[in-house]
Amino acid sequence: MGNQKGSLVFLAKELLYYFSSIRKKYKYNKKEGTEMEVNMSVEEVVNQISELVQKEGQPLRKKQVKKSDPELMKNALYYFPSWENAVEHSMGS
Repeated sequence: MGNQKGSLVFLAKELLYYFSSIRKKYKYNKKEGTEMEVNMSVEEVVNQISELVQKEGQPLRKKQVKKSDPELMKNALYYFPSWENAVEHSMGS
């Protein structure tokens, strides 16, 4: 019985680790009712926004970036509560 309990605890920990790693990669998209896959790390998002701000020389407008780089916008909104928050965080880095 003790060995079974140890095996169940091990299995539970493995499942918890597995699902937490999936949770980091996917976020539920309420609008479409599906999971949203992320293909950039938070560091990549911050660096790309910083590069765009330096290149443009002015604050980035949400509509402009949504049209020119929808993947960046999607990933930024996964990691930050708003586009403005992502830009502020990138400017501070």
